[in-house]
Amino acid sequence: MKKLLKRKIFFVPLIAVIASAVFSGAVYAATAIIEPGQVNVVAATNDIIIYSDSACNFEITKIIWTDLPVGGERTRIVYVKNIGNTDALVVATLQGAPAGVALKVGTDSVTVTAGSQASFTLYLEATQAAPIAPASFTVTFTSTPVYVNP
Repeated sequence: MKKLLKRKIFFVPLIAVIASAVFSGAVYAATAIIEPGQVNVVAATNDIIIYSDSACNFEITKIIWTDLPVGGERTRIVYVKNIGNTDALVVATLQGAPAGVALKVGTDSVTVTAGSQASFTLYLEATQAAPIAPASFTVTFTSTPVYVNP
């Protein structure tokens, strides 16, 4: 009888610990699935700044995205402000994206005159299921001066 009691005392806490670990793992897995991904936004040249609003009040360095289902697309509009002294041709490129994710833009590039801003529509598309993990990849904006011949 004492042996049976000792076994119960040992196995009941062991089962409780295992059940707790399984439950914690399931909760973690569920939150990892629904946790939004972050796409880094980088203005790679110093004459432009990227904003989330048309009034250019909120500079951004990250865009929060959700997962991309097969054939899915997510869209964000950002605003590029040219703080330089010359017009700038701005191009967005994607680095480090998971397989099956492509960046499409409303136009391949946009010319932003000195001291003004322009909108840039970004489309992320998936040709296969592509969960976007936190701190996933980077959209880099670069600018090239545009000189107008007099």
